[in-house]
Amino acid sequence: MDYERFARLQARFTDEKLLTNEGFYRLRLSGKAQFELAFIKTGPCGESVYQPLIKGTFSEKEAIPTYLLDLAAQPMTQISQRASENAAVLDKAFVELMEKCEQAVAVNETAQEAAR
Repeated sequence: MDYERFARLQARFTDEKLLTNEGFYRLRLSGKAQFELAFIKTGPCGESVYQPLIKGTFSEKEAIPTYLLDLAAQPMTQISQRASENAAVLDKAFVELMEKCEQAVAVNETAQEAAR
């Protein structure tokens, strides 16, 4: 995965969380070159329902998803470690979540500009 796209998304995130009507997006950087990108809804008991949560690593050249948890998928999806047989699933989920997150950020930016 191209790191430049991930870096552009990171630069557009003003806070760690972005609230939308459906739930919220969270982009967290931790440790040395590690990230966490998630779409989270609140469950009926107040718990966080990840739809999905993706963790990974990044360098100047690429962002690599290494973990996936999707509690809303049927059946629930959890990939704890990147391997050749699940790399395509991780990459696809990461790209889809980034696209949704980019759209949410764009809507948020448009709303902020309109409020000025």
